[in-house]
Amino acid sequence: MCCAVALVLTAGACSNDGRALRPPPDGAVYPDPNAPVTDVQYSDFELGLDGFRVSSDDISPGGEVPDVLACNGAATRLPELSWERTPANARELAIVVTDLDAAGLFRQWIVVGIDSATTSISAGGLPPGALVVAGDSGAAAWEPPCPATEVHHIRFAVHALREPANLVATGTVLESMARIEAITITESALTATVAPPS
Repeated sequence: MCCAVALVLTAGACSNDGRALRPPPDGAVYPDPNAPVTDVQYSDFELGLDGFRVSSDDISPGGEVPDVLACNGAATRLPELSWERTPANARELAIVVTDLDAAGLFRQWIVVGIDSATTSISAGGLPPGALVVAGDSGAAAWEPPCPATEVHHIRFAVHALREPANLVATGTVLESMARIEAITITESALTATVAPPS
């Protein structure tokens, strides 16, 4: 008799081919499909390891990119960036400026070859030895952020590298970023917004 019961239970279990859904348990809570989609949240400031920190006289974390750096204005100069507490084992520094809201991300500016003893870049130009490599526009130059229709978030990051990047100005963005990320010890970043041209 026990064997017969066991056979019946086994047959019943096998009759479910996996396509039937089990009923939800009592008290189950599901997301409201009509709830509004929330905006992506970005960090205004990111501190690196051991206090590695980037700052700027131009850009406040969570603030707005000034017109002199964007296509809203003359875009006549480079951003001013400073950093402190560079890791002792860093051999080189790199700067990557990224539009976080562009489709697939958009690297506005990639700079390598900055001596690890350097603690800032000025609006007037880059230090000796620094090399600007091609961003997503294809140009090896500062590309002012210029969103077409909506406010975008622009991330300014300084990378401490454990060895020289040894990139060339004409390399692809994928190659450049893969190399930078592979040799990054730590990075610090601040993010600000830029509006479409008025």
